Amino acid sequence: MRSIICWGALMFGLNICLSAQAPGYLGKRIFIKPDIAYAPALAHPTAGNRGGNTYGEQGTRLGLNTKYGLQAGYAFSRRGVLAAEANYMATGMSLTTYTPAVRYEGRMDEHYLFYNLRGPELGLALQTYNPLRGSLAPMGFFTAWRVRMAFLEGAVLDKRTTYFADDAVAGHLPLGIRPHYKHLTLGVEFGQHIILADRIVLSLSAEINASPLQLNLTPSYDDSEKDNQTIFKEAAAARMRFHSLIMFKMGAGYLF
Repeated sequence: MRSIICWGALMFGLNICLSAQAPGYLGKRIFIKPDIAYAPALAHPTAGNRGGNTYGEQGTRLGLNTKYGLQAGYAFSRRGVLAAEANYMATGMSLTTYTPAVRYEGRMDEHYLFYNLRGPELGLALQTYNPLRGSLAPMGFFTAWRVRMAFLEGAVLDKRTTYFADDAVAGHLPLGIRPHYKHLTLGVEFGQHIILADRIVLSLSAEINASPLQLNLTPSYDDSEKDNQTIFKEAAAARMRFHSLIMFKMGAGYLF
């Protein structure tokens, strides 16, 4: 009985101390932190045509999916940080499109394309800390829940056209692709903030991201039945699904 009473008194005193402690680290609630996220490029090429399943005859070459970001966070309580973030990404994407042959009705020319897909990504995150485990926002171990939207544009870096009957004299019709794509993701991150000299914020974390609005990525037996805009969007959705699926992050910033 005495041990139960002592344990209850200890927990009660701990809760009082935590409740009395102001949010933030030594009263500092705001941090700004540049970071980089990276992961091996296994299923698709990078912007420099490295990684798995590269464009052309390059074969598999070691490459990394990367994102460069800036995050600003505000500790609104001992347990919570609201953060806004801006990232920039650039990656590679290969796809095959079709256009009607100029001189042969009902026949198609085939275009094997390598795109650079790049642009900004904006997001909001809620980081949660557990004071009972030694964390105090924004210091210590955290779990973050976030939503992001990427605004991407594609640029063709390489194009190999196979003309029907090898008739390249007349050229080919326009591809009809508007190379713009928006990608929404929801994610969870597990990480740690370490504070040095009461001002410097160091972070290490890992995150998992998925899109709730994926297009139907089941390939048809003949992509020539689809319009090229649909082919572009499906390829961009598949590329982004694997680009940010699992990423590791590191960052260093400043606490105000």
